[in-house]
Amino acid sequence: MPRPPSSAVRFRGSWLRHKVDVYEEAGADASDAFDTLGQPSGSDDLVVSGIHARIEPLSGTELEIARQEHSTVTHVITIRYQPALADLGAQHYFLWGSRKFYISSVINPEERNIALVCTCTEATG
Repeated sequence: MPRPPSSAVRFRGSWLRHKVDVYEEAGADASDAFDTLGQPSGSDDLVVSGIHARIEPLSGTELEIARQEHSTVTHVITIRYQPALADLGAQHYFLWGSRKFYISSVINPEERNIALVCTCTEATG
């Protein structure tokens, strides 16, 4: 299947064949770090469930280029733009099955609110 150009903001729905959940890490927001009794909450918050995404592992050359920008980037995850995800950032991660992908950066191509392209690092261990 042909890969869309990196600058393209139009894409086929069939490219988004993975279903992922988006979580915010516990303690990422100071107000969420503690429960009502003042104890650390320790649980991550589900932001959006079951969104369609394209998960692409980086090839050897792409991985070397990405490592120059971010030392551990292993995947690029593309999702449709959603207002609920407008503030997606490093405090969030994607969960696909049992695999966890921490977000390094988020790009809104051409600032058209059509797609979000996230560089991610897969959690190991």
